[in-house]
Amino acid sequence: MKKLKTLMAASLVAAAGFSGAASAHDYLGTLGTAAAAKDIWYFTCLNPNTAKVQLQVKRQAGTPCVKAALSSPALSATSCSTTTFTTLQQVATGSGNKVFIVSKNPAIAGTLSYTVRAHCIDNTGVHNPADQTTPQTYLQNQ
Repeated sequence: MKKLKTLMAASLVAAAGFSGAASAHDYLGTLGTAAAAKDIWYFTCLNPNTAKVQLQVKRQAGTPCVKAALSSPALSATSCSTTTFTTLQQVATGSGNKVFIVSKNPAIAGTLSYTVRAHCIDNTGVHNPADQTTPQTYLQNQ
């Protein structure tokens, strides 16, 4: 019985940790029909020991491809796939505010939905969900 309780407790902790890390920093959006539609997202790396930011993107539906670009420092990823995320991209950076723009690539008319994953990574190579604010969007479909 003790073994079962330990296994159940470990499973719950692992599941809770996975679900928080997987959903807390996924940016879900839909770009409108305009060819130049874009979403601008921001988050903050709170840990003063932040060493880099990682970024991946996946087109969920629609056409054409989707591009996610971190503005400073520069980093981008483009996905034409609806089944897998792009290769993990990363760039050295410190803590503070981060902004990225999601746009169509190429810019053509039509609705497009996407998921972007962005993570702040500390100087030991660890992503702690508490070191990053939840995603915020402040400009959509412009």
